[in-house]
Formats: sequence, structure tokens, C-alpha cells
Amino acid sequence: MHLPHQACMPRKPMGLNSPSTDSSLTALEYRAVGTLGGVYALRMLGLFIILPVFAIYAETLQNSTPVLAGIAVGIYGLTQAMLQVPMGWLSDRFGRRAVVLLGLTVFMVGSLVAADATSIEQMIVGRALQGAGAISAALTAWVADLSREQVRARMMGMIGMLIGSTFIISLIAGPLLAGKIGVDGIFALVAGLAILAMVMVLVLIPAGRVASQRAAGSWGDMREILRDSRLLRLSLGASIIHMLLTANFMSLPLAMRDLAGLPVEQHSMFYLVVLAGSALFLFPILRLAQSRVAGWMRTFALILVVSEVALIFVRHEAMLLGGVLLIFFIVFNFLEAQLPAQVSRLCPVDLKGMALGVFSTAQFMGAFLGGLLAGLFLEGQNAEALYLTLAGIAVFWALLLNGLELSEERRI
Repeated sequence: MHLPHQACMPRKPMGLNSPSTDSSLTALEYRAVGTLGGVYALRMLGLFIILPVFAIYAETLQNSTPVLAGIAVGIYGLTQAMLQVPMGWLSDRFGRRAVVLLGLTVFMVGSLVAADATSIEQMIVGRALQGAGAISAALTAWVADLSREQVRARMMGMIGMLIGSTFIISLIAGPLLAGKIGVDGIFALVAGLAILAMVMVLVLIPAGRVASQRAAGSWGDMREILRDSRLLRLSLGASIIHMLLTANFMSLPLAMRDLAGLPVEQHSMFYLVVLAGSALFLFPILRLAQSRVAGWMRTFALILVVSEVALIFVRHEAMLLGGVLLIFFIVFNFLEAQLPAQVSRLCPVDLKGMALGVFSTAQFMGAFLGGLLAGLFLEGQNAEALYLTLAGIAVFWALLLNGLELSEERRI
């Protein structure tokens, strides 16, 4: 597919030499992965840690219904989506560090509000504030600032592993901590972790090169991003995988308890086996997919379709359910690493913050829609229709991926 000329022409950063062809990570790049990945993982903990327990916990909140519980989970993604582009724009204009610190402060306040919530309405307010600390685009752009193009996908993969580890920690620790300190205690703990992330931002992370020292991005720049069909299809993929993730975790903990007969206290071990197994596949698949990323994306989109349909039939058997979730998370881990890496590679170099803001907007809007969609279907006790709808959405993305090219000549 031929793309508009302006969207295809990458810009080169001013005053930088041609990047080294050495594919080994430098000390600075290792430091960027460890510190920025750590902050990213701590931030995402606010979303992940409640996923395995919230659907059950919401039953104890005043005025709770499945729809309102779905909104409480998903509104985090809505406020994230609304603010990713502005925060990415601000990070291009004023620097990554200031924007990340602002976002972490708002996230901490929201966590404290959620910790104090006794009704579903209060929980929705707290979750909305958590999401308003929208720093994902700024963090991803910061990684791109501190990395060379030839190692960026690997660095994103390493950060994806950290986020995958956060998945494992969250889904294991969530049920355990809920039994020990309650879900309100979990939110208070997350607020404390936000403070730790602020310290990391202030002390450990180098400033790097903010590419956009010119005037902040204009609407013309935004049109340039939105006219690139490759970037839009990658962003849509991020939206869909997070929609599936959130919707599945609104429905599956209840199915595990009520249909598969798996007590809540055993959910932690169940998630440990599934997620640890899926994490083992990430780096081998990333290596295999280096030369044909678009083809692997199309294949994995179809696997998502199969996994959602399979959930209709395996929810009564814990072993079969674990196998389907293992496949789902293998796909999710790969896409979670590759999608932002490809966006940062294809977008104009001085608009990374804006482009990744668009990407993160789509990502978190998917989380919101997933929670809302699950709440609507579960209100009518129709989980089968939920999984079929999610499968249909994955089919739509797979069709859009036909013709997608991530060719070498497009590299920055």
C-alpha cells in the first residue's frame, strides 16, 4: 500500500551522528531499560494488580453492578486515552522527566482515593484519577531517546519482559494481598510504589536527548501521524489486545470460581503457571520474528480469534482453561513488545512523543472498552456472546493487517 509522501519521510535528528551498527546494548541503554522499564512496570501495576480480584471485590462495594464494575476497571483506560496525546505532546515540548513526575503524582493521588472507597462510585473516581497520570507515551519516547534504532526493538522486548513479570507478580500477588491486606490495602501499596517510581525518575534515569527542541508539535504534525496507515493499524492492534485482556479478566475470575470450581485462594498458583510459561516464549519468538514482523502479527491476530472462541468451551475445566490462557499470553507478550517498537521505528524522529501518545491513547481506550463491554455482557449473564464479540474484533484487525509492510527502507 502506498502511503502519503509526508507520512513516509522520516526526519533525522539535528546534530546527531549516524548510529553505530553495533547491535550490542551500551551501558546507557542497559540503564535505560532497567530504570525506565522499572518505572513503567510499577506504573502498570496499578492496572494489572486488581485485574484478578476486582470482579469479585466489586460485589462488596455499595451500589455495585456488573456494568459499574466494568466501568470502574475500564475508566482507568479512558482517562489514560484522553490524556496520552497531551502528555506525549508536553513531553516533546518540556521534557520527559517533568511530565513523568507529574503523571506519577496524579496516579498516587488516585490510588489513595481508591484505597478509601466504600462505594462503586468512589472507586470509579479513584480509578479515573489513577488513569489521569498518563505517562506511557512519555516513557516509551524516553526509551527511544536513549536508544539506537538497531537495538530499540530488543530494548522494547526487554521492557516487555519487565511488564510481563509485572503481570506475573500482579496476578499472583493480587489474590494473596487481597486476603492479607484487602483490596483497599493494595491501592495504598500502589500509592507507595508510585513514590518509589518518582525517586527512580529523579535519581536513576539520564535525561537523554529530547528530539523535539523545536516548537511543540502542531496540528499539521498530528495529521502527519494520523495519515500513516501503518501507524494506525499498529495502534489499533494495541487497542484490541488490551480490550481482550481487560474483558477476559472481568469474566474469567468469576468463571474459575463458579464454573471450574477453582477456589479464589488457588488463583495465584494458576496464574503463576500460565504466565511464567508464556514468558519463556517471548525472546525466542522475538528472534524468529525479526525478519517478518508483519507476518507474525497477522498469524497471532488469528490465534487470538481461536483463543477467544475456545474460552466458550473450556471454562468448566481448569486445565484446558490454563492452556488457552497460555496461548493468549504468548500472543499478548509478543504484541506488547513489538507494537510500540514498530511505532517508534516508523514515526518521524522528532514526533515520537506525539506518535506514541496516539498509540497509547488507542491502547488504553481498548482497556476502557474491554471493561465496559464485559460489564454489559455479564449484566445479562451472557459470557459466550462476550467471547464471540471479542473474536469478531480480532478477526477485523487480522483483515486490516493484510498488506501491512514494515520494510527496512522505512527505518529512521
